[in-house]
Amino acid sequence: MSKLKLRWRNFSKSIPIAAVIIVFGGLGTALLLTSHAATPTASVEAESGTVSSQASSVNDSTASGNLAVKFGTPTQTTNCLPNPHLCGFPDATNTGVPSGTTLTAYTGPTTITTAGTTIDSKLIHGPVTVQAANVTIKNSLIYMDSTNVSGQNVGLWIRSGANSFLVSHTEVTGMYNGQQSYCISALANDATGATIDTVNMHDCGDGVRGGDLTATNNYIHAFWYGLINGAAIDTPHADCFQGLQGDSNAIIRHNTCNNPNSAPPPGSPGYSNSVIQLGSEGGIPATNWTVDNNLFQGGGFSVNMRQTLLTGMSFTNNHWGRDNAYGLIGSTTGDSYSWSGNVWDDTGLTATASPG
Repeated sequence: MSKLKLRWRNFSKSIPIAAVIIVFGGLGTALLLTSHAATPTASVEAESGTVSSQASSVNDSTASGNLAVKFGTPTQTTNCLPNPHLCGFPDATNTGVPSGTTLTAYTGPTTITTAGTTIDSKLIHGPVTVQAANVTIKNSLIYMDSTNVSGQNVGLWIRSGANSFLVSHTEVTGMYNGQQSYCISALANDATGATIDTVNMHDCGDGVRGGDLTATNNYIHAFWYGLINGAAIDTPHADCFQGLQGDSNAIIRHNTCNNPNSAPPPGSPGYSNSVIQLGSEGGIPATNWTVDNNLFQGGGFSVNMRQTLLTGMSFTNNHWGRDNAYGLIGSTTGDSYSWSGNVWDDTGLTATASPG
């Protein structure tokens, strides 16, 4: 009997300790559950990586780098072009200046010659020309308007010496004085290592031209086709991306560009030329472009390879819209490219390259 009493005494002493553990464990679980939204969002260094098909990027001004990753399967896997974010692709909801950012007027030089310069949360009247290494522009709006004079036809120009340039979470608009324009130009023979990430580009004659660059998570749309107030001013032939003479070694990953062949308004002298224009009529051929996991539509040919001996071109895992004039690929004799995992956006079925 004395042994039984001793065991009961020891067990009864342990009851309060167990109760405390259970109570605090329950409180901790409740706090964890109630502190998260219905759709979990993790603020991570998303801007330094590639978002997979099981997640989508969202703007979050409270997150590091102003970008967060929403985990979980996107709600759609086809018919992505009308609302790209529903499939995890970039659009106006998850690119450009993050929601909640306060922009103040930029009063510094628009030709940047000081290495390591950072411009953050600014309203900038372009064009901006970068001529120094390790420059960063983020969370800002670069715009052009009718005050821009002849020759100022590139919103953001990455020039000689601007190695390792970064633009992120920024909007670039090409409303200007009526000349065919690029939103961003980063010629391969000018600078190396440019990164263009989470940028909303619109109202330009072309999106991005260049080489030795990485373009990820960008939204390029609403091209200018040559009309101002109904008058024909210029004859732009709009491209989302251009790799012309020597513009080699580009990574184009997880971008949206909608440049439908049917987009130019009646009376417009301009037209939708391509999603990706590679090569030109002469000069050094472009080589080594990786085009992966993008949402693309448009052009005469969506990919217009217009020079012989273009090599190292890879097109993988892209969604393609059908609004083009002639097919997905137009190429010339001697061009070399690989094509795999590409699908039609409306059906999800295999999209076969159609050389012209």
